Amino acid sequence: QNALQAINKFATVKSTSNLYQTKPAFFTEQNMFLNAACAAETNLSVTDLLKAVKNAEQTLGRTATFRNGPRVIDIDILFHGQTIHESADLLVPHIGIKDRDFVLRPLMDLCPEFVHPKLSVTIEKLYAGLPDASPLEPVTPIGSTLFAWGRKTHVMGIANITPDSFSDGGRYAGQSAAVAHILKMARDGADIIDVGGESTRPGAVSVSDDVQMERVVPVIQAVKAENPSIVMSIDTRSAAVAREAVKAGAGLVNDVSGGLHDPAMLATTSALQVPIVLQHMRGDPQTMQQYTHYGDVMKDVLASLSDRVAAAYAAGIPRWNIIVDPGIGFAKTPEQDLTILQHSSILKQFGLPVLMGVSRKKFLGKVLAEDDPLKRQWGTAAAVASCVAGKVDIVRVHDVAEMSQVVRVADAIFRHPSYTSSPSVRT
Repeated sequence: QNALQAINKFATVKSTSNLYQTKPAFFTEQNMFLNAACAAETNLSVTDLLKAVKNAEQTLGRTATFRNGPRVIDIDILFHGQTIHESADLLVPHIGIKDRDFVLRPLMDLCPEFVHPKLSVTIEKLYAGLPDASPLEPVTPIGSTLFAWGRKTHVMGIANITPDSFSDGGRYAGQSAAVAHILKMARDGADIIDVGGESTRPGAVSVSDDVQMERVVPVIQAVKAENPSIVMSIDTRSAAVAREAVKAGAGLVNDVSGGLHDPAMLATTSALQVPIVLQHMRGDPQTMQQYTHYGDVMKDVLASLSDRVAAAYAAGIPRWNIIVDPGIGFAKTPEQDLTILQHSSILKQFGLPVLMGVSRKKFLGKVLAEDDPLKRQWGTAAAVASCVAGKVDIVRVHDVAEMSQVVRVADAIFRHPSYTSSPSVRT
């Protein structure tokens, strides 16, 4: 992201690819690489652009070493429109494009139909011509942890530090109880723990920023002091709360309004350089169940999320820092929730990680004829398994130990079809 900021000083970054981790090429005795591409507009000539790029690299800390040696940053000019430039200092298009997956995969995110001006073939055809190999997986840094998407389903544990959440309100409202609960969820297998100081259940009353901060900031700080490796997100619609929570140690913002409630949220998240979950929602917790009329719920949710993703890009949030959530139970009827679950794989069309929160939700209560959210655990397990089958990347749950087992088995079935049990096991 610092590189994007540096590029924006001499060009205008219009879009970014996902982020991909790869082994170092050529000189292999160095750290893993993180690779991304961006599309930018500039009035600079290709030679002046090279000078600007070299200055940016120096500003970012790159120092001279041997060819392909260790470096903290490497900014290459892949294309300059339809320019073909060949000199001792610069070849454009970049000579290594056609046979490097770590270049072509990011370009596939940006411009699969772009025609290589020298080879006269599209990026898509170049990518299809690569030797068969495991496809690169997009990654997102959350806190100090690099999350790879596609390999497994990640479990997000719920920590409601509120007196009025729909299924566990008040149970973890005190700091000591909240911290103990978070530490237990981490031991039970949570990859991320979502900390919130405001209930967003249907009918919930808004809570001030000050109250939210009083609830969540000390808890996040205490958890980080106890175990710095625990990854936490902040569940809030407020930019101010997000800012203070990130300062305290949260590595992800989870905004159920998709950045609509607080006009400063997207710009704040961009400045904080942390990922954000953009959830679909209509209205607010007090009014959202009045807005359940859709022409086609799946198409309408996709269109709304597309608008929010575009707004995030416009605010300077790179693609690798965006996660989408269709908002199960938020301005949805139980029937609409089920429709979204039945078609959850469609959400992958964004090329972004997908989060879904199905735990103990009302649609389960209707299917099971069970009014008590605490008695919907088995229904939650079925819904979580459905999420895994739909290639959802993160499931947000209350019962971490139990749902972690569900996810591990469902991953073995749906994500890894070649998985087989030990031959010593008899049935």
